[in-house]
Amino acid sequence: MTSITLTPIGVVRSPHTETSQVPKGCGAQHDAEGTIEIREDLAAGLQDIEGFSHLYVIWSFDRLPDDAVELVSAPPTDTRPHGVFASRSPRRPNHLGLTVVRLLGREGRVLRVAGLDMLDGTPVLDIKPYLSNVPPQDLRRGWLAEAEAARAQAHWDGVYTTKSSTAVSWYAPHLDDSLAAITAMSAPDARVIDVGGGASTLVDDLLSRGYRHLTVLDVSSAALGIAQERLGPRARDVHWMASNVLSASLESAAFDVWHDRAVFHFLTDPIHRAAYVAQLRHAVAPGGLAVISTFSLSGPKKCSGLSIVQYDAASLSRELGEDLSLIDAVDLEHTTPSGGVQRFVRCRFRRR
Repeated sequence: MTSITLTPIGVVRSPHTETSQVPKGCGAQHDAEGTIEIREDLAAGLQDIEGFSHLYVIWSFDRLPDDAVELVSAPPTDTRPHGVFASRSPRRPNHLGLTVVRLLGREGRVLRVAGLDMLDGTPVLDIKPYLSNVPPQDLRRGWLAEAEAARAQAHWDGVYTTKSSTAVSWYAPHLDDSLAAITAMSAPDARVIDVGGGASTLVDDLLSRGYRHLTVLDVSSAALGIAQERLGPRARDVHWMASNVLSASLESAAFDVWHDRAVFHFLTDPIHRAAYVAQLRHAVAPGGLAVISTFSLSGPKKCSGLSIVQYDAASLSRELGEDLSLIDAVDLEHTTPSGGVQRFVRCRFRRR
């Protein structure tokens, strides 16, 4: 097969000088800002690039020795081995890297970008505008989805096995607003799913009001166990699902009410948000109710050590799409067990 020689078109200027500084693994956030300096003789090729929000950057793992190739290895995101062409391992036959960066601006032949995961001085081989006509809900994440789900379960099981359920920041003795939002627009025979319900007492209060078709879904079996133990014999009246909402097996139009107090804002990846919305649309019957709360624009930016996405009613409505019609929205303040204040927005939507 014919050999190919590639000549760099530019160089990356990054705050990362060691590989240990580059975030890795499931949920890693690449927010680092820097520049890409294009060669003087190629500067004309940047004409009109300012009109694009994101760019593909093809680059070289130039610090690796030529023989640093592993066709099968276990990546940082999983304990199981995977083929190099099914991963982002740098130990590839041609040592090529591919990154999507956000274009912040251009100054001559220098591009200011965000989202760098390369080391300072990395050779750039090509740049292309980022364009995709594949709907996020049609993308499959292969083994990575399983690894992400396992990581989420380990995180939240760890929280509920190392802290009292009444000491976590989201604890409230009763979810009065959620309870009122549900009971005001549904009857006790409604089929209700509490997404991310965990150890919450909402299920207790709904049972006390005569609701009998209740499902509580949470990624943490430890959290569900706390609720089941608290309810005692009444736990048999509830369907419990220890599963990730993004991949849970939910029947079509199985629910009249979908409640989520604080799951959606943890979905920082657009693909994850699309998967959530697809599940909601699939599982909620036409005419059904969705009650969703997230941190507001003036709320926290992290929770339990994890990054979140802040919303207002308009931005949350855009994320959920045209199949969910906004009914109303309320700004709420939650006082944590330690006395802090967290600001939420709670929205109700009608499934069309």
